[in-house]
This record gives sequence, structure tokens and C-alpha cells, in this order.
Amino acid sequence: MKPNELQIYDWVLDKENLKHTVVGVDLGADEDHTAVTVRVMEGWYSYGDLAHTTDVVRIIEVKPLPLTADILELSGFERTRMGIGLKIYKRDGGNIYLEEKDPNTHEWLLAIRRRFPASDRCEVEMRVHYVHELQHALRLFDFDDKIIACKEGK
Repeated sequence: MKPNELQIYDWVLDKENLKHTVVGVDLGADEDHTAVTVRVMEGWYSYGDLAHTTDVVRIIEVKPLPLTADILELSGFERTRMGIGLKIYKRDGGNIYLEEKDPNTHEWLLAIRRRFPASDRCEVEMRVHYVHELQHALRLFDFDDKIIACKEGK
């Protein structure tokens, strides 16, 4: 991953595929010297609810966390329709929809509908593959960006 792809509280994987949240990025002269400070998982964690420690890892050891149906369900998304190979999830009164396009590549079609004060309704569709991409879109449209990426003790 590149430093400009990361925001605070993004979920990422380390080189051992352990899940962490980003709490800081220290830009170095190059990727070998750029560090990411992450919260180390200790059981179930969501935005500081339980004790945690931090660790510093090189950015070249950080990988994006693929978006999965399990992560969506843990994060409050409800499955709305089922069919052969069809998975559609919604949240926030139906203003956020995700449709699984390719389970092999973790490709999802994200549709967000939002009405802002003093403006018309805004709608956007985009493809997402990773949890941090979904988090960025939710933040952009002022939705709750809390994503629970793992069950207790995982």
C-alpha cells in the first residue's frame, strides 16, 4: 500500500495477515523508511472499546484487507436478496447498498444515496475491493464508518 491510501482507523493486514487499525503514518524518505503505526488486536476491538497496544510496521508490510460478506454482516449490513451467486447488503435505511460482483476478487458495487442540507440528493456508484475503500466512501458521505473486521478473539 502507499501512504496516501491510508487514513486513521483504516483496517489493514500485516505481513502475517493479522488485522489492525491504522493510528498514524510516519513518512520517510522512501517506502523502506515509511512506518505505519497500528493498533494491535487483542480480542474484539472497535474504536478503543478494549485495551490495545500499538506497534510500528514498515508500509511495505501493510496490505489491504479484502471486503467480505462476513465483515459486512459484523458491521451492521443486512442481506436483502439472495439468488444464485447474488449477494446484496444494505445499511442506514437503505442509503448504502453493496452488491457482490466477484467473490474471487472481492469486488463489490457500492451505491450510496445521500441528501445534504441546502443541496440536491447525491448518488454515487463505485467498485470497492477492500475495507479501507468502503471506509473512505462512508466518511466522504458523512456516514458512520465503524467497520468491525473480526469477531471476538479472531
